[in-house]
Amino acid sequence: MRRSLLVLLGFAGLIPFIGLAAASWGLAPSTHALWVQAIEIYAAVILSFLGGVHWGLAMASTGATQHKGLLWGVTPALLAWVIVLIPWPIVSLTLLILLLLLSWKVDRAALLAVDSAQTYLGLRTPLTAVASLSLLAVMGSFVRVGI
Repeated sequence: MRRSLLVLLGFAGLIPFIGLAAASWGLAPSTHALWVQAIEIYAAVILSFLGGVHWGLAMASTGATQHKGLLWGVTPALLAWVIVLIPWPIVSLTLLILLLLLSWKVDRAALLAVDSAQTYLGLRTPLTAVASLSLLAVMGSFVRVGI
């Protein structure tokens, strides 16, 4: 039950990425900026969640491991917050993709030795790929609206 719930919730978290990317291509060009802003904000929310995983793990550890986990735990949220304030969507979307990939890399390095995290790590690759590709698709939609 636990694994299936993790998979279900993990993939459900992709619905806004996919839906907003599709909206940026298919809906009225006059609403394009709204869909871009919405996906940037959603990516920032997800990055905050991904950092929170490390914060939670750090609370169960001590010493240098705890300090690293606490530090990384807030880093994605702070960086994503700054990124969504950037007024150039191509730049902010690119940086959000890079931050998603960096977060994936940090997760892999930090959680490979944690037995209970194996299902989570198995989900991270496809979830990160679809989220990143959704942001990339939004970048491509700028051609459609003439930006």
